[in-house]
Amino acid sequence: GWLAGACERRLIILGEPGCGKSTLARQIMAELIGHPRHGDQVPVLFPLATWDADDCPLADWMHEQIRQVAPELRSKSSYGPGAVATLIRQGTILPVFDGLDVVPEPARCAVLTSDEFLLPSRSVLTSRTDEFRTAADGLPLTGAVAVAPGRARPEHARTFLARTAGPPPRWAPVFDEIAAHPHGPLADALARPRVVYLASTVYRDAGRDPRELVAHQEHVQRHLLGELLPAGLAAG
Repeated sequence: GWLAGACERRLIILGEPGCGKSTLARQIMAELIGHPRHGDQVPVLFPLATWDADDCPLADWMHEQIRQVAPELRSKSSYGPGAVATLIRQGTILPVFDGLDVVPEPARCAVLTSDEFLLPSRSVLTSRTDEFRTAADGLPLTGAVAVAPGRARPEHARTFLARTAGPPPRWAPVFDEIAAHPHGPLADALARPRVVYLASTVYRDAGRDPRELVAHQEHVQRHLLGELLPAGLAAG
């Protein structure tokens, strides 16, 4: 709600690996898309891990990312040769820059001082904390607020999983184990937003049983990553 109602604000999502920065950014995008307001910007994800900072200017890379999402904008006859640049310049797009820390150090400052980051009235950026602070040191980032994802409480994880991956009874054995061992490996794993998100993806298929997590609780994330592709293929 804070970002949706903001006129000119930049949201910086900071934290250590696996804390849920990218997950939170995607949830914000889903919320904005799912509850649009008149005149809202359209959120577009820009995964900085795919940007070759040495060979491609940031603006050109962003334009190509948008063309991949909306191939119809490639048509010069329909929209003109500068359609994508115009969308960015007019503030139609809300850029979500994911992973500032993955680009080379000189390029981080280039992102933070670029027109593509500063000119839109709103933008979102994720980064590891130390890398962002080093890159932003001395820069006048006006209208910016930094947040850090917290650990997911069991009741919040249960609610999210029930909403996205089946009714509560499916998850009862998992959360019974967490209640019995609140400091155990399963409780620790499902306190991390990224792991909760992975679990919701893997167990969205009603034919899969979340009780597997209890059996694999010593290596929950490894188990979920191993099942992610088969779950995706099963879902078509």
